[in-house]
Amino acid sequence: MLMAISAILLLGYGVSKKKRNLYVTYFLTVIIKLGVYVIFFYPKLKLDGIILKEEFFIFFIPYLVGLISEIFLLIRRFS
Repeated sequence: MLMAISAILLLGYGVSKKKRNLYVTYFLTVIIKLGVYVIFFYPKLKLDGIILKEEFFIFFIPYLVGLISEIFLLIRRFS
């Protein structure tokens, strides 16, 4: 959830400062969050050889909530 809040703050700053490169900032936040999953979470979840649905959703539910929040932030700022 900390990553989602950081991404929303970064996008909020990007909207107010640089509107031309906002898509780069948005994709960068998505790539960073997925990178954190692959580097830190995936190896720990895969220790027993399988990833259960519950383990998968531990990361991706907060990720999706943050992603939807980012999208609504951008929609609200540009409408």
